[in-house]
Amino acid sequence: MKFDKLNIRTVTALILLLSVSISIFLSIKAMTAVLLLILIIWISLTTKLDHQIIIDILPLVALMLVGLLFAWDHELYNIFKDIWYMGKAMLFLILGYVLMTHIREPRLLFRMLVLAGLITSLYRILQFVFAPELLKISFIEMRRVIGSGNFNTVLALAVLYTCRVNRIILFSKRTDLLIAVVAMLALISSYSRTYWVSFIVIVLISGNYLNLKRPRRLILLALFGAGLVAVFLLDSPDKLDPENMSFIEKITYSFKEVDIRNQIDYMDRNINWRGYEAYRGIMTYSKGSVPELLLGQGFGTLVDLGFYIPLGGYRIRYIPILHNGYVYIVLKTGILGILIYVYLFLSLAGRGRKLVKSSPDPLLRAAGKLVTGLSIVFLLTTLVMAGLFSKEELLSATIFLGALLALTTGFVTDEPQNPIISAEGAETV
Repeated sequence: MKFDKLNIRTVTALILLLSVSISIFLSIKAMTAVLLLILIIWISLTTKLDHQIIIDILPLVALMLVGLLFAWDHELYNIFKDIWYMGKAMLFLILGYVLMTHIREPRLLFRMLVLAGLITSLYRILQFVFAPELLKISFIEMRRVIGSGNFNTVLALAVLYTCRVNRIILFSKRTDLLIAVVAMLALISSYSRTYWVSFIVIVLISGNYLNLKRPRRLILLALFGAGLVAVFLLDSPDKLDPENMSFIEKITYSFKEVDIRNQIDYMDRNINWRGYEAYRGIMTYSKGSVPELLLGQGFGTLVDLGFYIPLGGYRIRYIPILHNGYVYIVLKTGILGILIYVYLFLSLAGRGRKLVKSSPDPLLRAAGKLVTGLSIVFLLTTLVMAGLFSKEELLSATIFLGALLALTTGFVTDEPQNPIISAEGAETV
């Protein structure tokens, strides 16, 4: 089956839009199956898998191999569950990369991500339009009913902001502003601390606020951050009612919530669940032999919570994955696994910075900042929602990162020896 270049670019862009938007309607297992099918079909119809993406995911392949070293004495079902957690991350990265090798234009990539953010943001807002009673209940209950939204909202705002500071207009000034307003409303309604932190991190990186050549701005930012941390720690109450806390109270309680310690009291465990399960994971890890401390206890290792909890209609005591992704990684793959994981994202962040410094194209510089920003976001979110191995929250971010990686490799367009450049029509603001 043959495609002309224009058609394949358009079709691929629409497939990317679909890939990062279907999480509204499908479960993560269904999405994984659909995206795997899309990847297989698209590779078979259009191209062979580029060797560069294989090189880029080698750290994840190494992590997978380390996890399999001591997996032999665990249950097969639990082993495959860990393989799925890590395998889907590789799948999404590869899918984004492969699709970008046909889209080729950074502007078109950014437009698709912004449109995906618009779609999911409108869906979020319409939930309140059709069910206005949601506005009358606590944010805890509201999130229990409709969730916290979609990370596409964060990506849309991040892309629009990054384009703005690089003097790029994606659609028109008015359209870009309108989409930003819609996405911001959806972000506000998410009541998600992780979404806000992710957006702020990308703003700091894209806006060059962390530039060492601007020490005054950096010092002011550090003082502001230290002040916020102090407020959170000093103003955080010792006890909170998990059903009646305000969003501000939840924010100020953030640092205590992830404190890795044993909470004996039921209320403490309920509020500080992430810290408690991380504590149980560390306890399980510490019981390993010296080789297991270095290389982990292998895929299929379960964490004993010490009591049974209701989850998905079942009562379970042993869990395969934790909110704290670093504890999950060190338990399954040891200290070596942590080093591999951190190296992966630090190296990607470095590639993003290199692209910013080396490219004359504002679109590619924007792409480089987004690679760096997303790499740091993944490192931070690993602490609270398993990062790259989260169940579904960062699916679209993983696909987007894979697409951006294709821009950092300098693969050629129709004209030999030239990296992807798509600055035609770039407008200044």
